[in-house]
Amino acid sequence: MSEEEFLNSKEELVADVVKRIRNLAELEAKLLFKEYKNYPGALPHFSERISRAINVLTDAIAEKMKDQNPDDEVFKTLSPLLRVNLPDKLAEMALDRVPTHLPIQYQRNAIASTLASAIVYAEGIHFVEAQANTKSNTDLANIAYNYYLSSQKIQKLTEKLELLNDSPESAESIDLLKKGGVRTLLGIY
Repeated sequence: MSEEEFLNSKEELVADVVKRIRNLAELEAKLLFKEYKNYPGALPHFSERISRAINVLTDAIAEKMKDQNPDDEVFKTLSPLLRVNLPDKLAEMALDRVPTHLPIQYQRNAIASTLASAIVYAEGIHFVEAQANTKSNTDLANIAYNYYLSSQKIQKLTEKLELLNDSPESAESIDLLKKGGVRTLLGIY
């Protein structure tokens, strides 16, 4: 963005950034208290494990992405994750500029951290720790990539189901599909 574009949109951009920070803080808090409720330990202990799980997964994905270029299939598949990192107003104004204005390594790292955070917040620290303890970084990155593909399939399926039926039974089925569908597709329980 130019300085003029930024100044003309500053209030909206700041509001979007605050909204994004609040959303991430809510995801972190929900996971933190979920882990604390279900497993023995102290809140700082779980906070550290959440950060470690995100970092381990980010590093594995970043390693897989290190030689990926925007024309490569993996990069193309994961590039929608770049949008997730941007405040809404910034995406509206400049998403099309990302490929030409952001260094490729920044794009790779943004994809890696966004995907890692999404997986940890959705599945919890035990999911990542169990995989990290038994798999190589390459395997862990492949699990993350396949997780993303599976989550896209589940999202499309739930959207179709929501259009077909809005009964309470359907809503319950959709909720179950959202909660267990990705792991079922991956064959990781």
